[in-house]
Amino acid sequence: TRKPFLSLVNGQFYSSMYQKKINKKSKNWTPKILRIENTNICNAKCVMCPHTIMKRKQKVMSVGDFKKILDNSAMYDLKRITMSGFGEPLIDKGIIEKIKYVNEKYPKLKVDIFTNASLLNKELTEELLKLKLGRVTFSINGDEKNYKKIMGLDYNKTRENVLYFLKRKKELKNPVLANVSSMLLKDNEKEAEEFIR
Repeated sequence: TRKPFLSLVNGQFYSSMYQKKINKKSKNWTPKILRIENTNICNAKCVMCPHTIMKRKQKVMSVGDFKKILDNSAMYDLKRITMSGFGEPLIDKGIIEKIKYVNEKYPKLKVDIFTNASLLNKELTEELLKLKLGRVTFSINGDEKNYKKIMGLDYNKTRENVLYFLKRKKELKNPVLANVSSMLLKDNEKEAEEFIR
């Protein structure tokens, strides 16, 4: 008794009817934010992240693919592009070239980066602050007591990187918004209030 029903649901007629409804509803809706995973490679080992069980091949998106995605999205009235995903965006050696492309070809588009900041050395900070960025979010899930356990990275190095970025941002009067994202976990809940201060 289920076969006729399944053949109807999985058939051409139903698919066509369903697609028409989707097309009708989506005519009045357009995306405002484009999120691009410029890499799915990550140098952190966050306890709450499923990256370690990810089955996809780890790689960095080519500059050509990045441009193609962006150009194919130009038909939408996008406001922002966010560079984040399963990887650490600053692992991508072509990130400066990619952001430059956005700045030059789509100057109204704000570029946001979500990073653990462990690779944000002084040279990269200077390069990034020459560009037009909308927001940089630093993912810092812990303090000196538990950061290594939670993220598998060097707390002092990350802290130094973030403080240098903020110092140079202020000196250069760069309007990029910088903020911190921290996930509340059992491993860091006691220190969370102190960390926020």
